[in-house]
Amino acid sequence: MTGIEKQLAPLAEKNARLAGELRRLPEFSLNPDGPAPGGLATLLDTYLNRTRRFDSLFGEIYRIGRYFGRYCAPLQAVYWLSREGRLEDFFRQMDGTGSILDLLLGWAWFQERRLFSHDDIGRIIDGIRSGQVMADYRQLRRRRNSTQLQTYILEDFQDKPQIFDPGDLPMIADTLGRSRWQNFEAACDRLNAPELLHYYLKHRLTYARTPARGTYQTFRSGRGQCTDAAYFSRDMLRRSGYRTFVRSVKWSADPWGGLHTGAGIIDGNGHYMLVANFNGVNRPSGPHKRIGSVDRCLARGNRIIDRRWGAYFPPSIDD
Repeated sequence: MTGIEKQLAPLAEKNARLAGELRRLPEFSLNPDGPAPGGLATLLDTYLNRTRRFDSLFGEIYRIGRYFGRYCAPLQAVYWLSREGRLEDFFRQMDGTGSILDLLLGWAWFQERRLFSHDDIGRIIDGIRSGQVMADYRQLRRRRNSTQLQTYILEDFQDKPQIFDPGDLPMIADTLGRSRWQNFEAACDRLNAPELLHYYLKHRLTYARTPARGTYQTFRSGRGQCTDAAYFSRDMLRRSGYRTFVRSVKWSADPWGGLHTGAGIIDGNGHYMLVANFNGVNRPSGPHKRIGSVDRCLARGNRIIDRRWGAYFPPSIDD
């Protein structure tokens, strides 16, 4: 029996479904025969001390992200809080009103861990091969904390790796692989349900009136307009196995103010769930029995003169 299975055994006797979902998290499934990852013992202690509350939380989030063989991303958020020693504090906040999912993601998402040591950051900066870039980083080092510097390094590594000392590239690449939100593939796997896409668009995407650029650039920049949000959401949901759609409506000839694009999923009944309806604020809705209802939501009270599947101005790079 592996270290993971040994620690999960008491939990499996009380809640086999929860133990099974923990096994599917990337932190566990990518190294199933390895030692138990940090934070698991704390999570299990919390479960034993707060069994009723934990079961209630798990019941709320269990279905999210589980379709088509994906993992339960909100449960991963619970695990992150355990690993950071904040799970007990979170449970004390659960007595408040509002969405448990929003509360959980608000506590756990978008708070990147520091993965480089202070010395690692100093060595990477001192090894930068461009004198001007090195000087810029040294200025930043006086004004930014290590986690912020880590973000800058990982962003520059993806855009211009040649500025770094070749000897530092393996360490930077390994750190990128462990980053929660700089790692594109890991983030795509995490955004595996409509509710999670809505939260991401609401808190991570800033409206920008620029030509649509495609999913990867939308992710990297954190900026975009309705078409960027629509194609980003379509690609995340399609990747997770959903049947998706992109829909556009037009009410005037103005290429910016006279049209709108959204995206969503088609459920097993053939109904439409509008997931991305973004113009700086995201307004999901549904299920809609007919596509005309989706069109009216997208038009937001304007008289529709044209409508189509896809976008009038699709991304220049459709990832």
